[in-house]
Amino acid sequence: MTRPTVQIVFRVTEGPLYRFGQISFEGNTEFTAVDLRNRFRIAAEAPFQFKTVQETQQRVEDLYRKTGYNDVVVQYTQVKDVPRRIVDVSFKIDENQQRVLSGIEIEGNQKTSTNLVRTQIDLKPGEIVSYDKLSQARSNLYNTGAYSFVEITATPLEDRTAVQPHQTPVRLVGRVRELQPWQLRYGGFFDTERGVGGIIDFSNHNMLGGARVVGVQTRYDADLHEVRSYFSQPTLRRFPLKSVFTAFQRREIHTGADPHSEADDFITDRTGFSPSLEYRLRKNNVFMFGYRLEETHTFDRIPDPVIPFDVRLRVAPLTSSFIRDTRNDPLDASNGRFTSHAFEWGLSSLGSQLRYVKYFGQYFAYLPFGEPTVVPWVHTTRNRLVLAMGARIGLASGLGGQEVIPSERFLAGGGTTVRGFGQDTLGPLDAFGAPIGGNAMLVFNTELRFPLYKFFDGVAFVDAGNVYRHLGDFTPFDLRASYGVGLRIRTPYVVLRLDYGLKFRPRPGESPNKFFGSIGQAF
Repeated sequence: MTRPTVQIVFRVTEGPLYRFGQISFEGNTEFTAVDLRNRFRIAAEAPFQFKTVQETQQRVEDLYRKTGYNDVVVQYTQVKDVPRRIVDVSFKIDENQQRVLSGIEIEGNQKTSTNLVRTQIDLKPGEIVSYDKLSQARSNLYNTGAYSFVEITATPLEDRTAVQPHQTPVRLVGRVRELQPWQLRYGGFFDTERGVGGIIDFSNHNMLGGARVVGVQTRYDADLHEVRSYFSQPTLRRFPLKSVFTAFQRREIHTGADPHSEADDFITDRTGFSPSLEYRLRKNNVFMFGYRLEETHTFDRIPDPVIPFDVRLRVAPLTSSFIRDTRNDPLDASNGRFTSHAFEWGLSSLGSQLRYVKYFGQYFAYLPFGEPTVVPWVHTTRNRLVLAMGARIGLASGLGGQEVIPSERFLAGGGTTVRGFGQDTLGPLDAFGAPIGGNAMLVFNTELRFPLYKFFDGVAFVDAGNVYRHLGDFTPFDLRASYGVGLRIRTPYVVLRLDYGLKFRPRPGESPNKFFGSIGQAF
């Protein structure tokens, strides 16, 4: 039995092809007709399209609004010449009044100075007031980090004696709401490698009325004990660099092959300070340049009575970095890219007893598939089918015949690098099976994240990488790899992560697998 079918035929009558004829402008005084035609060039004899006319209308309005004509109205008329098959288009521009700044009033500031707000608005009497400039002024104020709310309104004034006939004087009123000056923030975390940890940050904002921040932060877990004090001067229009000064005391505990024994553990204590300058280019790019001076003390947790390991050294490198971040969520990205390049150069002329160069680069990409959906329980909309990829490379070399000390070497292996391997156990080990790090490192990650049921997501991953004892040993083809699966539990507060990794071709005496649990994505 054949099923009935229906055939649909569309008959198209093309008609004649019309092209653009004369393009003219009326009512314009701020810009000449020649200037407008050059800015919004429509090719002579080009095929006529309504879309091109509408786009030109919008671009003319945008041009006027950027020059302070916020109430401009642009209309167009079309005249069809049938015999010549052309369409003449005329744009009629009602410019209205150009807004010019008369003065600025500031309201709501208590700790921050009025001068700070004025300099961030960055407009002076007599200057043109456009929507773009007001939007930039709001961004400048928010970028100081001193305000939770910013509103800038423009009020026209009746007295026009000080301006030209086509202009209207306006008074700006900037209303701000400052952040609470004293802030206490704290948080906790857990993973199967470091156990339970916590962070406490106590800070004062808007110090001395200049949006400066001074604070103390402490962090504690099984592998890291740290106290850090900091002072920062935010990015200002008069000085477009963020200044940061940090003083720190830090203890890093490197666990040996046997997590139940302290015999193979070594400790690195760092005490020092670091001034730096940051420059933000547009929204997503940050350049940093600084200097770090620290006294390092690396020693065995349990001293060896025969061959004691105890090294004290002053490390003082110049530091620089570049970061570009377009991720939609730094902690749980489903779209975007992250790139960073960090350099260190230890010079004896700047006080460093260790002369060395060091580079560490990272790249992560997150590719979503399908349409965003609402996550049950969490009630957020996001892509849950995501391909996440990452690459990390580290290179270091001593200068003048010096060796890179253990505290400056690279380590890899664990829940955030190559799963299937224990924490820091990828790469060279000492005679007791403890990691000693290397002068080069390479890590690749690929992970497919997909929805399972309600607020549960699944993960399938492949990781590969290696740590090379000497820089000359580095080769991108000498890698160890692992694969595995994972579970993500999306709660309203955090993402819980469970991963099970298995080694490709485990070596004799190695554990073939490793289980990891933590908070947040692996990368």
